[in-house]
Amino acid sequence: MIARSNNRSNIVRIITAHEIERPSTSVDSADSSGVARSPSQKSAVKQDWFLPSREIRKDKEPFSFGSFGKVYRGWWLSSRVVIKCVAVETESQRCAFQREARIWQKARHPNIVPFFGACDDSTPYSFVCEEATNGNLMNYLFREQKHGRSLVWRKLVEAALGLHFLHERHIVHSDLKCNQILVSKDGVAMLTDFGLSFNSEESSGEEEVVGAIRWKAPECIRKSKPSKPNFQSDVYSFGMCVVEAVTGAVPWGPLPDPVVKFHVTREKFLVRPPAFKSDAQWEFVKAMCAFDPSKRLELVDAISQLRKFAEDEAVEERVRAFSGEAKLEPDVVEGTE
Repeated sequence: MIARSNNRSNIVRIITAHEIERPSTSVDSADSSGVARSPSQKSAVKQDWFLPSREIRKDKEPFSFGSFGKVYRGWWLSSRVVIKCVAVETESQRCAFQREARIWQKARHPNIVPFFGACDDSTPYSFVCEEATNGNLMNYLFREQKHGRSLVWRKLVEAALGLHFLHERHIVHSDLKCNQILVSKDGVAMLTDFGLSFNSEESSGEEEVVGAIRWKAPECIRKSKPSKPNFQSDVYSFGMCVVEAVTGAVPWGPLPDPVVKFHVTREKFLVRPPAFKSDAQWEFVKAMCAFDPSKRLELVDAISQLRKFAEDEAVEERVRAFSGEAKLEPDVVEGTE
């Protein structure tokens, strides 16, 4: 963790140096996407999150496709990074891109994927962030099954802390699912993908219903006057992430999205999966996913409960390990006589 902190400090110094040394060159009045820029826009684009395209190199082929565009591994200066490319074709999209950069820029927390900056001086526009070398949460948990179920709950605690941080800063994630929870090289769970998030203080008007249906709160996917994503709908989505992490499968299993939407909008909830052996754990999921948004569990209370589940599972694992050793001990003794 000390090395990581030092690396970030070095990066901050690099950014500062480039802010001082960056030449005041102008850009074309219209980039290759056809987005026209006025003189005032040219000067405004160089904000504190800006990274010039000359400093960024991406691999030839994308390794993933996000909800917003292609995702590449690459380099920013000497740092290995992930580069999320975004197609920007209109002035409103350009403004949205800059807004998302501002949101991510202020989201600095151990459980948020570190943001290095964004580039809008060439197309496609791109966000640059730290590479989470342990992949997404589901892949990580599958590889680390030997560490038991307590690991599942510990990672969920970390993800919930990241979400709580966003909410404290009036940021709604709006697209929570386990593939948006990444794991760092140090094994820390971090939230990512703010391509579908928005700032609750800046947003107004109707928002398009986007993202995976089976993680969405019912009020956000109903046909008549769907609600904008908000803090309460994030809590519902996180409850679905708990289901996904504990069971190792997406909520609602193989059911098609239209069938899932039919059930959810008619307030029919999941049948309790066998993986939830504790009544308390399943009641916790139901409290996070209450159909009435006002009755959903507060995130602070959810974090406390998640910590308790992690501790309980760890105790059970130690007891089982001790019991297994105790059963083996007589055989060892008998074999030595």
